[in-house]
Amino acid sequence: MQFYEVEAKCGHVGKNYYYRGLFYVRARDKKEAAAMARNIPRVKHDNKFAILNTRVIDYAAFMSGQALQRTNPYFRCKNIQDQKLILPYIENEIFPETVPDYKTKHSNDDRKSKQKIMRRTFRKAEKYGIYDFVV
Repeated sequence: MQFYEVEAKCGHVGKNYYYRGLFYVRARDKKEAAAMARNIPRVKHDNKFAILNTRVIDYAAFMSGQALQRTNPYFRCKNIQDQKLILPYIENEIFPETVPDYKTKHSNDDRKSKQKIMRRTFRKAEKYGIYDFVV
């Protein structure tokens, strides 16, 4: 077993932003360390680019890193009010998301997208013979 420092994207800091969190885990290899870090609370679980970096460290760095993580105010807050109080302390570790959000299939913001959705809806209505629907 080796000791790893895993750098991961953490959430709850605003849409399209992430907090760069460091986690210290003990695992067999880098892949297992990344999987363990992904399951820690506050890490973006559904983002496939959530793990930024994984590196091997020694026992002394592992112990000091765990002590630092226990005193980190971001991981100690329990609600949004606590997090707003510590925002000045953590804002230098908050970065804009570099990879676009893949949760939505298409953007509904522009006019062409809305027209495309309306055309698709009308084609389905014609296909199934439904003419008295509300859009």
